Amino acid sequence: HSTYSDGNDSIERMSMAAHEKGYEYIAITDHSPSLRVAHGLTVAELKKKKKELEIVRKKVPIKILFGTEVDILKDGSIDYSDKVLKDFDIVVASIHSHFNQDTTDRILRAMENPYVHIIGHLSGRLLGQRKPYPLDYDKIFQKAAETGTIIEIDAQYKRLDLQDIYMRKAKKYGVKFAINTDAH
Repeated sequence: HSTYSDGNDSIERMSMAAHEKGYEYIAITDHSPSLRVAHGLTVAELKKKKKELEIVRKKVPIKILFGTEVDILKDGSIDYSDKVLKDFDIVVASIHSHFNQDTTDRILRAMENPYVHIIGHLSGRLLGQRKPYPLDYDKIFQKAAETGTIIEIDAQYKRLDLQDIYMRKAKKYGVKFAINTDAH
C-alpha cells in the first residue's frame, strides 16, 4: 500500500526499494473505497494513481503492477464495479468487516468474480487482537482450485496468515499461493 491509501511511502520509493532488493516486480495494491479507515481510493483517485504509476514505470527498472486490495462486502460482492476492476493488473480481495459470522459464502462469491486474482489474509486473524473467523476451508480451497484463484500467504508480522495447516490442505487441492509482505 502506498501513500494513496494507508501506506507510508510513495509508489516510486517503494518500487525503488523493491528493485534494490533484487525483486523482479512489485504490486501496488491500495485499498478500495469501502475501507474508509485506510483511506480507500475513489475512482477519481485511482486515475491519479495510475498516471503516477505510469511515470514511475519509466524511471524504475522493475515491473510495477497496477493493483488494488478490494473489500469483499457483506453479501460477497466487491466494492469496485467490474468496469473498474478490468483495468487492474492484479486484484486482491479481502474481508475487512463483519467478522463474527461464517464468511465462507462471501469468499466463495468473491472468487466467482473473473477479475479477482487473489484472496487476501483468508482467516482475518490479527495476532493477539482477533481470532480467525469461521470458514469452511475445504469449500474455499475447492473453489479456489476450480476458479484459479490464488490464496495469499500474508507475511506481515501481525497476521502471518495463512496458517501452515491450511497451507498443506490447500496444496492438496492444487491451490496456488501468493506470498507477500503486506508492506505499508
